[in-house]
Amino acid sequence: MGFVDENASFGQFQTGETALSFATEERARQELRGPFRRASLDEDPFNVELCLVFDDPYEAFRHAITVGCTAVAEPEPKPHGQVAGFVRDAFGNLVEIASPLRPR
Repeated sequence: MGFVDENASFGQFQTGETALSFATEERARQELRGPFRRASLDEDPFNVELCLVFDDPYEAFRHAITVGCTAVAEPEPKPHGQVAGFVRDAFGNLVEIASPLRPR
C-alpha cells in the first residue's frame, strides 16, 4: 500500500498504477540541493495541481472544506464530461477534486 521512511521525511503511496510521493521541506532541500519555491496560501497557486478522483466529488469537496482546505471553485459539470472543483490545502497546494473522466 505504501511506505514511510524511518524519519517520516518521505512517504510513497500506491494509488493503482500511480505512486504519490510526499517529502518534508528538509528532505526536499537535501534532495534538490538548492532552493525551491514553497507553496503558500498568501500567494497565487502554482500552475500545477494534484487531481484526486472520487465517485462523489461534491461530498469529497465538502469533506475537504470541513477538514481545513480553502475553497477555490465548487464542483461543477465540465464540458468534457467530468465534475470538478478546486481547493487549496493547508500548505497552499492546488488540489482538484473530480469525478472519474467519462468523455461524452
